[in-house]
Amino acid sequence: MNANLRSVSIYNFTALLILYVLLSAIVHLSSSDTIPNFLAYTILIFPIQIIFCIVFIIGSISASPRKALVRYAPRSLGRVLIAQAGVLLTAPTSCNNWKAGKVCTSMIETLLQFKPSTFLKLEYIFYAFIVVYLIAIIAFFKDTQITKPN
Repeated sequence: MNANLRSVSIYNFTALLILYVLLSAIVHLSSSDTIPNFLAYTILIFPIQIIFCIVFIIGSISASPRKALVRYAPRSLGRVLIAQAGVLLTAPTSCNNWKAGKVCTSMIETLLQFKPSTFLKLEYIFYAFIVVYLIAIIAFFKDTQITKPN
């Protein structure tokens, strides 16, 4: 797997990571303004992303000037982006009478103007995509290495 890793300076990686986390928060929270989406994002996803941002900010501060490199796997990054797209497409967009037990309609149902299906509840698939997205984020950072060139 080491042959498939790409290198970028830790400063650039940290800046792109912070930009990604901020844009992700804006897109995710503005595209679906519902309680289930807000709770899933602010309690599960955002704290993990912030922890990784803090780790790389500390790494950037402690790195010697422009010498540390971050090596990452593009495939793992692709998995993160695909999982995030799944989260966004299955995110609940309208939850009328949500507390009364009514199902929410997902982003993809809203875009394609489908009526909520009783057979396939995308509301439940959203939670599965949240778990897949978290696993993809953790796997991406597990495979990411910080190295100093010789």
